[in-house]
Amino acid sequence: LHTTGQDTRAEEVSRETLELQQRLTRRFPMPAGYWDLAQDHMSVAWSLRNQRKPLESQKACERVRGLCNKLVDLFPTSYQRPRINGLIGTSFLCEGYALLDSGRVTDAEGLFRQSLSLLQKVVADFPDDAPSRAHLSSAWSGLGKSLGTTRQAYEAYREALAVCETLVRDSPDVKR
Repeated sequence: LHTTGQDTRAEEVSRETLELQQRLTRRFPMPAGYWDLAQDHMSVAWSLRNQRKPLESQKACERVRGLCNKLVDLFPTSYQRPRINGLIGTSFLCEGYALLDSGRVTDAEGLFRQSLSLLQKVVADFPDDAPSRAHLSSAWSGLGKSLGTTRQAYEAYREALAVCETLVRDSPDVKR
């Protein structure tokens, strides 16, 4: 729904899914339930960001991180730790864009840097994971936007472009 511009409907569906997942997780507190719940909060956060609701999006991103941290606390030896870090990195990315949209450029820059720190590690662990690489590119781009017209912004955009080029190169089904 996001890609078709139906952000309000996407938020509604995400919230309905979130409600069901919360009930399931309360009843069956398993790692997969917390993971799904965190991902559902992430969907809501992106929907809110796309609707230009930065404060609500920021709160949803904070809930994502809270759930991810709970997962780590409950299951510290989980083999899913890199993926959990990826979701935390994506929440920083989403929140960074929400803050950038609301003019909080300095705060956004810090969040993009936190996102980059986590997503670079995830991509190193899972180099074939296209969504993580796409989020990494978005984090570089967001950092560039937050830096304005500086040399550092230019370098961040170059990094974003380099990641995108590898995504296209590694995706033969994408039309050029």
